[in-house]
Amino acid sequence: MRDPVPAPEVPRLGYRVLERRGPQDRLLVLCHGYGLPVSDLTDRLGLLDPDGRFLVVTPTAPFRHRDQVIWHKPTMSTDAAAQYMASLAALDDLLGHLGTTTGRAAADAVVGGFSQGGSLGLSLLLHADVVNRPAAAFGIHSFPAHVEGFRVDRAAAAGRPAFLSGARNDRFAPVDMYRAGASLFRSVGLALTYREHDGDHDMSDGAAVELGEWLASLGEPGPAADPDPDASGWSGPSPFQDLWKIL
Repeated sequence: MRDPVPAPEVPRLGYRVLERRGPQDRLLVLCHGYGLPVSDLTDRLGLLDPDGRFLVVTPTAPFRHRDQVIWHKPTMSTDAAAQYMASLAALDDLLGHLGTTTGRAAADAVVGGFSQGGSLGLSLLLHADVVNRPAAAFGIHSFPAHVEGFRVDRAAAAGRPAFLSGARNDRFAPVDMYRAGASLFRSVGLALTYREHDGDHDMSDGAAVELGEWLASLGEPGPAADPDPDASGWSGPSPFQDLWKIL
């Protein structure tokens, strides 16, 4: 067993608010991947949110590793877990700040991103200590939090819409990791839509189209019924499950 993850010192995130046309009556917080530009997501806003339903905010990850901006180190160390939890707390704080400065409630927000960024967005729906819990979250090529003792509030997560996409030819992990992640997210109560394709660990137009369709399907904020099940092809135990403390 790893050493306990220490309580994080919460960093303050820099961010941009994008100028766009449309009603923009809800927040959409887009989180970049490990060392990647957020333009991977914002360049595809025409696919994600063509009607400008959302006010788009793009935070910058608080840590650096080998001259890259990251949310946490790409390891399973105690240090990486501490960075993960600090980034999660920082996004929680940012949602509260944005609720005050933009007049758009954190409880109506959608948060997500690519890879690391998407994992943190989904964790905002789950973690017991989140104060500014969003309405929904998504991850493109993302995995559950790999943090020892990650505290999941099943009651808070229940029925919240979530989206996850996996890649069958991912160069970093076998597709079964995505399928196991989807199974775990569903088991703790998220109303998860899971999609899978033949690509690699890259943001693509195809993934953006799938995500845009899911965003367009979101109605009023609040719990949603489970979507029609889509076969993830996974029936075994999740490799992430034993790390979590489900309340």
